Amino acid sequence: MEDPQSVYSVQLEIFNGPLDLLLHLIKKHEVDIYDIPIALITEQYLEYLEFLKDVNLEIVGDYMSMAAELGYIKSRMLLPRIKEEGEEEEEDPREELVRRLLEYEKYRSAAAELGGMEILGKDIFLAGYDRREMFGEPEEETEFVKFDLWSLVDTFSKMCEDREKAETREISLAPQTYTVDERKNQVIEIMRREKEVLFEDLFEGDKNRMKLVVTFLSILELLKDGILDVFQPTFEEPIKIILREENGR
Repeated sequence: MEDPQSVYSVQLEIFNGPLDLLLHLIKKHEVDIYDIPIALITEQYLEYLEFLKDVNLEIVGDYMSMAAELGYIKSRMLLPRIKEEGEEEEEDPREELVRRLLEYEKYRSAAAELGGMEILGKDIFLAGYDRREMFGEPEEETEFVKFDLWSLVDTFSKMCEDREKAETREISLAPQTYTVDERKNQVIEIMRREKEVLFEDLFEGDKNRMKLVVTFLSILELLKDGILDVFQPTFEEPIKIILREENGR
C-alpha cells in the first residue's frame, strides 16, 4: 500500500546544501560571518529542517550532518576557555566553518560570473529573457537581486502562518488526496495562460495546509525541471514566477 506521505514529497536537490542555507541565515540576520552567533544560527537552522520535514521535503544526510556539527560547535563555545601561561590561543570552534563558508561563497560567486547571465539562485537562471526588456531601462545603474530559494521557503512559511490565522479550517467529511503530479499539471496550465504570476497567486483557493504544501512542492519540482523561473526585481517587490519560453506552447 502506498504511503500517503509519498504522494506529496519531493527530493531536495533543488537546494544547494547546508552551506547555502547557512549563508542565507547569516545574510538574513545581517550578522558578521567572522563572528557567527552560533546559538542563534543553530536554532534557525534546526527550525528550517523541521519546517522542510513538516512539508515532506526529504532531508538528505548532509543537512543532518551539518545540524550535528553546529550542535558540536555550540557545545564547544559553551565550554570555559582557560588559557594557561605559555600556551597558544585556542582556535575558535567556528573557524573551520567560517573558512568553508567563505570558500563556498567564492565558488558560488565565480560560478555566477562564469555563467554569463543573471543568477537567480540555486542553479536557476533567468534564461531567455532580457532584463531591460522585462523591467525597462533603469534610471540609474541598479543591481539585479540574486534570488535565494531559501527566501521562497521563508515566503511560503509566512504565508502558511498568515492563512492559518486568517481563515477557518476547511472541513471535509470525505478523505481527499492531493498529488504533486496533478497539481503540477494545473500549475502548468495556469502558467501557459498567464505567462507570469505572483508567487502567492498560485496558492489562491488553497484553503487547507495539505493543499498549500502540495502547491509549494509542485512549484519546486517545476523550478527544478526548468519549466518555471523565479525572479524578484528588488527585495522590496513581490516574488514572481514565469513560464520559460520553450514551455509556453
